[in-house]
Amino acid sequence: MINITSRKIKASKQESDDLQTKIRALYKEESLAQDEKIKNQSGELTDLRSRMMSIEAENRMMKDILLGRDQTSLEYRKRVEATLTLVDKLSEIITINGTKTDAIMAEVQSVNRNIETLAAAIAKQKK
Repeated sequence: MINITSRKIKASKQESDDLQTKIRALYKEESLAQDEKIKNQSGELTDLRSRMMSIEAENRMMKDILLGRDQTSLEYRKRVEATLTLVDKLSEIITINGTKTDAIMAEVQSVNRNIETLAAAIAKQKK
């Protein structure tokens, strides 16, 4: 009886040892699999961070372009302002020249009337 109990205890202990060995092997296997997943996900996280930084930089550039704060837009705005200033000055010059031209035309018409009057007087004297 003691022998049977002793064998059952040994068998039970052996099963327990085998079960613990299997558990340790499964734990080690699962641990290695988790370590590999962590390594892969760390790589993916690094890639995602890199992509995020790239997208944020592109977003800032696009935002600056849309808001007109990029260098090209600022230079264009300066050229437009200079052109508008030049157009205003040219408009003033045209207005002044128009006034002078009107005065010259009035003077030419006056001279033409005088010439016509003189021509009429000469024609009368020839008759």
